[in-house]
Amino acid sequence: MCTASWLTAGDRFHFLFNRDERRTRAVGRAPFVHQAPGVAYLAPVDPDSGGTWFAATARGLVLALLNRSVDGQPPGPGRRSRGSLIPELVGARDLAGLAALLAAQDLAECAPFRLFADLPGATALGAVWDGRRLATQPITTSEGLLCSSSRGDQEATRVRSALWTARRAERAASGLEELRSFHRSHLPERSATSVCMHREDAETVSHLEVLRTPAAIRVAYFAGSPCGAGEPEISTLALAGAPASG
Repeated sequence: MCTASWLTAGDRFHFLFNRDERRTRAVGRAPFVHQAPGVAYLAPVDPDSGGTWFAATARGLVLALLNRSVDGQPPGPGRRSRGSLIPELVGARDLAGLAALLAAQDLAECAPFRLFADLPGATALGAVWDGRRLATQPITTSEGLLCSSSRGDQEATRVRSALWTARRAERAASGLEELRSFHRSHLPERSATSVCMHREDAETVSHLEVLRTPAAIRVAYFAGSPCGAGEPEISTLALAGAPASG
């Protein structure tokens, strides 16, 4: 249950992510610096699984994982947490290498998911695991939207995509501010399908905003629903090879 959107403006890449979860799930830990072989990365942590739904690396790689429903039905739990996948992928130096790393994983243990990956100077990559087959394809749009819902992706995607399309002119005029407004939105009503999601057993539990420039990646993490969250926790990671400031 999530909504991700992105927007490229010159050499600045913006990525926003609403994480929707059951109200009984443990509160996620805000992003902090992790170390993988050869690369540092920022990632939040899900205390229930020990995994993560997002990472940004010192090479500029941005990764996000969304659950996926198949044929309109919410997936059952896998024997392996999907949150364990991203830490296995953060060492990728390019998106072809990332696709190879993903294909090498034992995905039969995982419930269905979608993965978004973006790297500076490369065409973004989308991957879908439906429980039987892994498919990857380039994502060529400079802005875009991905949605998921445990009650079935189709209806949530229909409602949120309609709002996304209707706000195209505002997005072109306001850029990041429109994306922020979109992720706080309760249109057409505060419900299970609104972007800022609220229902009796689940809601949007956190929101993050990513800004990647040629020098660094900055992640602002808002605990709680974006319609009412307070000040964010900020974490920053310098990009490898970026010129030193000052």
